[in-house]
Amino acid sequence: PPAGSASPPPAAVSAAPPPTGDVTVTAQGIKFLEKTFTAPADKPFTIVLDNQAAGIAHDIDLIDASGAKVADNKPVVGVSAVVYDIGALPAGTYTYICSLHPIPDMTGTATLK
Repeated sequence: PPAGSASPPPAAVSAAPPPTGDVTVTAQGIKFLEKTFTAPADKPFTIVLDNQAAGIAHDIDLIDASGAKVADNKPVVGVSAVVYDIGALPAGTYTYICSLHPIPDMTGTATLK
């Protein structure tokens, strides 16, 4: 072929780095791998939901001691990650749960202090 007619090599494909946050909860199948986390009280924080369940939607909602939902987050479908922004909450113990699969394997305890 004439000089300069060769195709350039394909560009390397780089995967986007996973999102970061104050805490990470991983969903694998119908189960949260982390059963507890600690986050700051009285100031906003972030939760990364790392959904490793292909084709399955998950979310993380926070429930206070009275049973009131204090964070209602949108689901993420399939293998991907999302960062949830959580507003300032008082110190205490909260339940986090996948509202789509409210079973013991998809429930954990968040301690804010």
